[in-house]
Amino acid sequence: MTAANIILALAAARAAAATVQGTGSGTDVDPCVTTNCNGPGTECTYTATVDPFDGYFKFAECGDVAHPVIVMKRGVTYTFDQSDDSNWYHPLGFAYVVDGAKKGDELEPGITQTGDACAGMNTCQAPMYYKNGVFAGAAGYDNTLQWPTGGTDFGLDAYEPDFSIRKEDWLATKYTVKLTLTDTTYATDIFYFCHIHGGMSGYIKIADASGTVVSTTGTGDALIPAGYYGTPSTYEGEDAGGGDGGDDSDDNSLAVILGVVGAVLVGGLVICALVIRARQAAKSRELTEPAPPLAPIKAPETMSEEVPPSTAFAAEEAPAAEGRTAETMAEEEATQQSWRGEATETMAAEPPPPPAVEAYAPEAELEPEC
Repeated sequence: MTAANIILALAAARAAAATVQGTGSGTDVDPCVTTNCNGPGTECTYTATVDPFDGYFKFAECGDVAHPVIVMKRGVTYTFDQSDDSNWYHPLGFAYVVDGAKKGDELEPGITQTGDACAGMNTCQAPMYYKNGVFAGAAGYDNTLQWPTGGTDFGLDAYEPDFSIRKEDWLATKYTVKLTLTDTTYATDIFYFCHIHGGMSGYIKIADASGTVVSTTGTGDALIPAGYYGTPSTYEGEDAGGGDGGDDSDDNSLAVILGVVGAVLVGGLVICALVIRARQAAKSRELTEPAPPLAPIKAPETMSEEVPPSTAFAAEEAPAAEGRTAETMAEEEATQQSWRGEATETMAAEPPPPPAVEAYAPEAELEPEC
């Protein structure tokens, strides 16, 4: 990363920090408290996102903190906004135990942890699911009223299946969840989680009207175990379309998988680009560097040099020449000259003319006999 990119990233981080509407670091000792609330403080918002690399929930009001510990006051209606596209395939749920229904009880109209009479009237604290601002459940359940009305349909059956449709279609709807805690005696931390994927739970601290945290960490399944965030969960949710979950799996979130695949593809493109660039550089060197000089061509030996007589031949002729008189040698020389002269005259003579050919003359026509 270049210095310019680092500066831009730091500037973006500062800008994001300046717009965070919340306090606290999101830890157990310093939980995150949203300040994204209306004037009276009766309605507040947590804006949910999912980190594409580690697959954990984040909330804009808590900054860039994965699975932060958050605070909810009793009697205040909290809206969990899931309109960000990173929430696709991650419908929020709320439970009394880690990872929801597979480990224990979720927050539902007919479920209580304190023996409250709300269970018989289906008015216990439970989330209400909305699509484009319209309650997705049947008319009836609403625990935010002065006199709560009961019902078993709190909208999850119509909300959760939408998170498994094509992303393009999912983006056409704004998804939100509202939750108001009304149980005044329950004092153990509760959890947010994903209905489709395990390993995405986070703590919710319960506070009283003054904002003082009154809940404590639970035990057993109400306690996030050590190593929970570092080891893929084996959690598998309910069947799709059920009120308690969808087609859950123990795989990492789809966002994480897409992030890894994207990184591999980018790496492959970079390697290809480097190979192409190296080949182009080599080709450029071939075109610009001068060619090596050609080796000189050796001229053939001339044929004008006289060939010295063979010493072997001379040695053979020497004995024959011994004992010959000058007169004998003169006679032989004269004979050879005579022969050479005759041969020369014969070759110089003109060839004899070809034999004459008599001209053809047709015979006289015979006179007819009488």
